[in-house]
Amino acid sequence: QLSWQVKVHGSQYVPSSGAVILAANHIGVLDGPTLVAMTRRPTFALVKREAFTGAVGRFLAHVGQISLNLREIDPQAIRRAVHLLRSGKVLAVFPEGSRTGGEVAWAKRGAAYLAMVSGAPVVPVAILGTRDPGQSKSQLPHLRSSIHLVYGEPFHLPRTPWPRRKAVVADWTAFVRERLADHVVAAQALTGLPLP
Repeated sequence: QLSWQVKVHGSQYVPSSGAVILAANHIGVLDGPTLVAMTRRPTFALVKREAFTGAVGRFLAHVGQISLNLREIDPQAIRRAVHLLRSGKVLAVFPEGSRTGGEVAWAKRGAAYLAMVSGAPVVPVAILGTRDPGQSKSQLPHLRSSIHLVYGEPFHLPRTPWPRRKAVVADWTAFVRERLADHVVAAQALTGLPLP
């Protein structure tokens, strides 16, 4: 049996109703499943298109996860994400785009753009322990190791009507990146768990 001990901190920061964007750092294979499974409201994630193959892909599609092309702008994924937020649901986004060291040294524009379109609050989420130090990005952490999911205080970006200028989206993307990076640092201090 797969057993990791997941500890959740700050779940009170996830609003109990209405649209929410969870913006999380990304270090390991278990990040998405952990975030979707442990968030106290039904949560939908933007998942790389490559994951939608075989039984796993069918399951992801069945539970409503959104396929995302990471190589280019994906209008269909953006439309589905906006629709989801306009329906008052929870959307999980990994601004780094792919698995990294988890310190959020860069961010793609999706989270900021979706917040500007929808007016949904952004809740920063630090995920720690889904990859052990020295492991490759595709390895699972050792069984019975602790995974920490740390939600932070929600913040808002100004809701911005179309057209949303690239420079403005870039500025707010930098703001989201900074808030999330700071939150990851605070979460390491809180949990005593380092990044891999």
